[in-house]
Formats: sequence, structure tokens, C-alpha cells
Amino acid sequence: MKIIYILLIALFHAGVLSAQVDRSHEPNPDKPKEINLGDLKSIELDNGLKVFLVPKAGYGKFAFSLTVSQPDIKKDSEPELRAILGKVYYQGHSQNYTESLTDSIIDFNGAKVGVTINGGFVIGLHDNLNELMDLYTDQLFNPSITNGDIRKLIDEAKKKQEAKKTQKINKREITGLRDFRMIVMDSLLNKGGRSQKIEQKENNYDLVTVKKLKEFQKERIAACNSTAILIGDFTPKSAERMLKKHFGKWQKGKEFVKEANKKITPSFLKSRKIFVIDKPQSVQASVSFNWSLGDAYSYSEDQENLEVMNQILGGYTGSYIYANLREDKGLCYSAFSSISPSAGGGSGFIKTDVRTEKAPLAVENIIYEMLRIRNQNVSDKNLRLAQNSLIGAYARSLGGIALQRFLSFAMVKDDYNLPDDYLKTYPFHIGEVSKEDVKAMAIKYVKPNNCLIFVEGNAKELHGKLEQYGPVEYYTKEGKEIKF
Repeated sequence: MKIIYILLIALFHAGVLSAQVDRSHEPNPDKPKEINLGDLKSIELDNGLKVFLVPKAGYGKFAFSLTVSQPDIKKDSEPELRAILGKVYYQGHSQNYTESLTDSIIDFNGAKVGVTINGGFVIGLHDNLNELMDLYTDQLFNPSITNGDIRKLIDEAKKKQEAKKTQKINKREITGLRDFRMIVMDSLLNKGGRSQKIEQKENNYDLVTVKKLKEFQKERIAACNSTAILIGDFTPKSAERMLKKHFGKWQKGKEFVKEANKKITPSFLKSRKIFVIDKPQSVQASVSFNWSLGDAYSYSEDQENLEVMNQILGGYTGSYIYANLREDKGLCYSAFSSISPSAGGGSGFIKTDVRTEKAPLAVENIIYEMLRIRNQNVSDKNLRLAQNSLIGAYARSLGGIALQRFLSFAMVKDDYNLPDDYLKTYPFHIGEVSKEDVKAMAIKYVKPNNCLIFVEGNAKELHGKLEQYGPVEYYTKEGKEIKF
């Protein structure tokens, strides 16, 4: 009897708890809240190394990430030295740390250490800070450059270069679906800029010697061309002491002049074009929309407006496209959009995978949602949900000792003259985006009538079913046109 009584009590409480969650109604979105990052501290050593400190008082782990900038690889006067030095770092050992010793230290401490010609990273417990930084800096400053190592790496590089000689390096040759899409997009959106034959300069590995490689390493791994992020339980004073200990003797080196960001405005299509790429055995079709934004440059004043607009169109599971194609019509597992600013003016992209016979319906409804966001104001609720989802993802990207967001900021801060509090104020800028801003961005950058649509699927089954949305051309995956 007592057992039955206990079960009844448990069931009653379970019923009460389940009754408290009404899943028939979505919760109302909150207003964006401040994310307390603390103050991002900037430290610069006498040798020119710039470090951004993210203090996390009481946090038991630390993370350090270094970016050593290099000249444009296409204009590098000594590409063979650069290639071999990159392979030297990849070996993972240095003058004082063998590969096995390195692995044992990393495994014993539960750490992560990586060194490359472009810098690298260290993540571990704060208690192991000095041991891990000693390992990292020895591999960065004193990589193992011996005759035996270099000879082996050169032989491997020569074999790969010889193998490539047998292949014609010509971007007009189509060897698969990805190549086909790239060629068409480049030809129609970018005036064929990348579809010309590429003249590749061969690396003369016979010029590589131990002496030259050591000189090259000292020249390229220079403090004045480097930026770092340090996250953990540091004060500015303790961080500076640690940095001076491990990097204070690093040579300043010669600063190279970075090229200014070039603004390139791609051409726009005058009308919608559809390309079907045949996959005769496939029961599914992959549908993608592609278009140029024109002048959506990185870190412009419209960046946050554009991010919110994309989030509403197809950036997350509460978006127009996702709700239409998956939730309402059950056409697909996933559907998303990416409308991304860049130094080249930005690009728009929408993608989903559906059963072949449903591809025309998917195309129709994507066009519908592109038109809807251009012609109708978003509701207050959908706007707030999109803003909160962006801010939530942003907050998660800054959690713990996450490096990527801070590192990205550090690398572009000077190039784009970003303020010191850019990361801290980002949520407020997202929260200030209005319905009018969203519509303005959509009218300017969402182009349902000036895009390329690729449908990869059974061409025979799709023939005659997409023509109502624009002129259609049918091709094999190798780029040979199919005539019905």
C-alpha cells in the first residue's frame, strides 16, 4: 500500500510538472541583454608583438593564440622556402623537444598545442602555463631544421609537384558538380575572372638549404607582424610579465606592408537562370540559389542589419525558409540561407535537399520567401526571435576560453578601424535593428529575379517542370549540355 501511495504521489507531481509546460505556444522572446565581457586589454611589447588580453578571473584554464602574418602567397618571392618551412612546423618537434616528448607533455597535461608558419595556439590548465608555453615557444622559434629533415621533406614535395605536372591546370576543365557550379557562377557573376588558365610557378626545391631555411624562418617569424589573444585568469600586469618572459627576446623583424582591401563590385544577372545538373541515379535533388550582393563589404555600417535580415530569411530554425519548407510542407530536413558580406562585395546563398519530384515546389517556395521578406515588414515577434538567436549564438562563441571570435576581431581590428569595445557592443547593435532596416536590406540585397539556381538531380524527371521559373539548361556533371 505504501509503495502504491508513493507511486501515486510521483505520478501526481509528474503531471503537475508536465502541465506547466505548454508546448502549443512558443514563448515570447525577451529583449536583448548585455553580455559582460569585461574590458578587453591591449598589450604591446617592445618588439612590436600586439596582444589582446581577455581577463577571466578565477578561471582554471588559459588559451593563447598567435597569428604571424605573411605576405600574399601569390607574390611570395621564395615560395619553395615557405612551403618547406610550413612542413617543418607540421612535423611537431624542435631543438629541445622531440616528437615523442611533445606528445607526452601534451597528453599528460590534457592540453592542446599547435604550431604553424602562421602562428599557432596553446590551451591548457593555468597551473601548467609555463611548461606549455616553454614547449610552444621552442617549437615556434627553434623548429628542427636539419639536413636529414629537409632532404626528406624536399623529396616528398618534389614527388607531389611532379605528379601535378601530368594534370592540366585549367579552370575551364570540369571534373564534377562543384567545378561546374564554380565555372558557371564565375562566368556569369564575375565576368569570367577566375575561369582563365592559371599559370602556376613551379617551386625550385633545389634552392632550399638548411642555412637559407633558417634565415627565412628568422625573417618570417617576426614579432612586429604578429598579433595574439590571451584568455584566462590574468591581470594586465601578470599577463605582461608572462609575455615578456616567453616572447620578450623574440626579434622584432622587418614589417611588411599589407595590401589595402580592394573593393570589387561583381556584375549582376539581368534575369533568373536555372541549371539542372544530371544525377540520373539520385532520388533526391539538391537545390541552391546563388547571387552577388554587389557592395556588402566586410564590417560596413550595414553589417548587423544584414545579419538580422539573413537570420529571418533562412539563418536558423525559426526562419521563413525553414518554417515554410520543413515545418509547413515537410519537403526537407534542412533549408538555410547565407547572405555574407566580404571584401569582394558579398554573396547570397540558399540551399536545401528534397525529393526530385518536389524540387519545383521547393524552388517556388524559396522564391516566395525571398519576395515576402522584400515586400512585407517582419513581425515584431519574428524580429525579436531572430535577434535573440544571433545574440545567443554570439554569447556561446565567447564562452569559456573560446578563441575564434576574439582572434577574428584582433586580426581585422586595425584593418577596419574597429573600436576597442566592438565585441562588447555587438549585441546592442543587433538589438537596435528595426523592421524598416530589415526590409531595406532585403530590397537591396535579396535578388529572387537576378540569381542562378542550380538543381542537381535526375534531369529526365525534372525536364519541363522548372521552365515556369526561368530559362533552364540541362547538363551532365562534366559540363556537357543535354538536349531533350
